[in-house]
Amino acid sequence: MAKKVLLIYITAYSGHHRASLAIEGALKKLSEEIEILNIDFLEYFHPLSAKILNSLYFQVVKNMPQGWKYIYNNQKIYKRLLKSGKILGFLKSLKLKKLIYGFKPDVIVCTQAYPAWLLAEYKRRKNLDTPIIGVLTDYLPHLYWAHSHINRYIVPSLPAKKILMEMGIQESKINNFGIPIDARFFQPIDGNGVIEKIGLNKFLSIILIMGGGQGIGPIKNIIKIFNRFRFFPLQMIIVCGKNKKLERQIKQEFNISYHPLKVFGYAENINELMKISSLIITKAGGLTVSEALACHLPMIIVDPIPGQEANNVQFLLKKGLILASKNGEDAARLALGLLADHRKLKRMRFKIKKFNKTDSAAAIASLILNY
Repeated sequence: MAKKVLLIYITAYSGHHRASLAIEGALKKLSEEIEILNIDFLEYFHPLSAKILNSLYFQVVKNMPQGWKYIYNNQKIYKRLLKSGKILGFLKSLKLKKLIYGFKPDVIVCTQAYPAWLLAEYKRRKNLDTPIIGVLTDYLPHLYWAHSHINRYIVPSLPAKKILMEMGIQESKINNFGIPIDARFFQPIDGNGVIEKIGLNKFLSIILIMGGGQGIGPIKNIIKIFNRFRFFPLQMIIVCGKNKKLERQIKQEFNISYHPLKVFGYAENINELMKISSLIITKAGGLTVSEALACHLPMIIVDPIPGQEANNVQFLLKKGLILASKNGEDAARLALGLLADHRKLKRMRFKIKKFNKTDSAAAIASLILNY
């Protein structure tokens, strides 16, 4: 009988989603005898709430980042939510009952803390024996990950393992496999062929500029700074994610640019764009930085979201794997300095290559199949 795996993430096109897809892809490579259901947790149970909550989240992190910093990993808020019972209302959902008892998964895998915690609580209350695996997609965990009925944790770092143990999670439950990313990021490409295909110059440095799946951050300001240095030999690739408004604005405002400029929306070939680039200016999402590390791509981080992204920056800075900027202008100037200093750029790439990177998705898939 085929093993049934329930994969759960939150928000389509997010890092949680990409991690879930990477695990799904790895499972399919390892076994043909497998049935996989991969769902967006909020969209599946509360489609209207999903749209409202996603919109609210991005408004808060964009316009009130300090507000998000206060909420994130806040012990008092966590305890109040539990006491109020509001986050536990979901446990009475008939859709959840149908999903668990109808699909009957052999293993549940969550790439986001909220569904992992809720399903673990449901499991505790209903006395279920279905194993739950929690997969962290940022380099350090927060308190919402901790639950005694999550059977296994996949973490990306030893500090993450230590923090979970301090929260009371047994060491035997934790595997330091890394963040799961698509296998394509580990595979070679025809770099010159990709450069020619998208219409860039193989003799000029390429700066990749990204703002996560939602295209947030000072992207337009960064382009303006680069255009001030009109004689610096560079070209840019801009990835706007699902932000159609930003994509449209950049194409209109920078129709004439001092440097060659290619603008994309949500790009399916990020692995190719990273592999042809000299460096990347980006947000500090766990998936994006892990993908860049796999491509040995020097990173300049801009405007990290307080909480998860700030923690990623803290971890990566300690390892000497990134440069952190204060704002868009600082990011652009750091990039120019790095491109002008070939030795420093080479040293940065060498450090990234030395950083231990495994195919986490394949390791997780193997673990799942052995449950």
